[in-house]
Amino acid sequence: MGVLLAALVLSWNLLKGYVASSDYSGITFAEEIAGHGGLYLEGDHILVSDSKTILVEGTTATITAPGKYELSGTLEDGQIIVDAGPEDAVTLELDDVSITCQHSAPIWVKSAGKVKLKLPEDTVNFLTDGEYYAFPEADNNQPNACVFSKADLTIKGKGSLTVTAHFRNGISTTDDLLIRNGIITVTAPNQALRGKDSVAMTDGVVTLTSGENAVQTSGGISMENCSVSLNAGHYALKAVSGIALADTAAVTVEAPFLFGCPGTITGTEQMYIPVEE
Repeated sequence: MGVLLAALVLSWNLLKGYVASSDYSGITFAEEIAGHGGLYLEGDHILVSDSKTILVEGTTATITAPGKYELSGTLEDGQIIVDAGPEDAVTLELDDVSITCQHSAPIWVKSAGKVKLKLPEDTVNFLTDGEYYAFPEADNNQPNACVFSKADLTIKGKGSLTVTAHFRNGISTTDDLLIRNGIITVTAPNQALRGKDSVAMTDGVVTLTSGENAVQTSGGISMENCSVSLNAGHYALKAVSGIALADTAAVTVEAPFLFGCPGTITGTEQMYIPVEE
């Protein structure tokens, strides 16, 4: 009995030493599972590789420093928040990620200089919100989209991203929104894509379904080298400064109104409007 007790004590001390020597928060896991800057989503748990830059509270992980962060797994009702410095660049690499958040935006960029959502080749990623958001603070900084960013937002990669919004908007940023490539599918009751300063698509396959405007901005909209399908309840494209569709952009539209824009509109010949039977 004494020998068994001594062995148990030794095993426990070794385990304590391993946990204490690591920087991991939440549930401890091996570095090779997540790598530096890694987040592994496991139902109602978030496992992280660096508790100094990724703070975990329940099913919410807050990233506080610049760098690249690799996400994988499924989060049943949780949130990834970026709250870094105003000049910081943050990349979220989505590696077969599925995040559902019933009370807010699954991905919420509170503060950063610029943020990238990277979609590695052959990955399939899903983001879904609920019909109602809970706002702990009554101000204008609260999210109103399934992916909401207070910084420039770029989506790039050869994987796919499906955003299903139930509250208001699909992907929204208070700065520039750029889709560089990837297979992007967005469904939203209000706007599918919103970029306050601009919305640009330079490659990829984009499918947008919205109850109001498919793409909306207070600046300009541009498209090139992309295939875009717009199904909107109101305007297909709504901008202020201008809309530019390059001859390499193939745009299919089903909407009551094609454009809402007092500025210059070019490239309308690139649009295909199905004929109702």
